[in-house]
Amino acid sequence: MKKIAVSLYFIISMVICGGLVAQNNDIKENKQIENPVSPQVPESDNAKMWRNSFERLIGVWSLEKTIVDDNGEEKKFHPGTFMIVHPDASYTIFVHCDAGAIITSQGSIIIESSDQYVEVISHHVNKYFIGVSNSIDYKLGPVYLHKSFWVDRDREGGDYKRQVNEVWKRGAIPEIIIQ
Repeated sequence: MKKIAVSLYFIISMVICGGLVAQNNDIKENKQIENPVSPQVPESDNAKMWRNSFERLIGVWSLEKTIVDDNGEEKKFHPGTFMIVHPDASYTIFVHCDAGAIITSQGSIIIESSDQYVEVISHHVNKYFIGVSNSIDYKLGPVYLHKSFWVDRDREGGDYKRQVNEVWKRGAIPEIIIQ
């Protein structure tokens, strides 16, 4: 119960203090930035012209799942898993359930290239992920973030060895129409 209260306090304080802000969905292309990972290594001009700068990851994201119904039609739903990417390159992933919000993962993000970043995991519900630097292949659009990564171990420490593919949809502020 104390963890739930702390989680809710964290979310509420982020909203009140401006840590959760509306994100700009405008597409920024070919922004010149330096490689934050290893500046001493010579780079090609293409590596400096990343289309997906870190700023485009900042915001609130909702995990999107796809199921196929009995008629063979695909249906998308959001199971209540959210990711917040903060302006300081940290992230928090949490699940909303009957007990409230439960933080499942926290850490930092290091952009490697326009299609790969690293999640440096500091806290995770799977103790085998704590302290791990997980390489993530990604494709980032204005509304969707497609992530693909490898998982070696399950929560009990057994062999899992699977590729995981996730689709995250950017949270948006709807336009309010006043009549």
